[in-house]
Amino acid sequence: MHYKKLLSAGDLDTLRQAVLDGTLNAADVVREAVEAAVQLRREAFAASLRARLR
Repeated sequence: MHYKKLLSAGDLDTLRQAVLDGTLNAADVVREAVEAAVQLRREAFAASLRARLR
């Protein structure tokens, strides 16, 4: 919900696939996303996540 406007449908599909194939750990991504939201750095997290997905 916090990242709906910051991540495209393609980003989310790529993220889903990365979790399914074990490239990323879902619990770690959620923890990082919540931490970034609390620290008001959602945009930086979204950009970092996009870079990791490439």
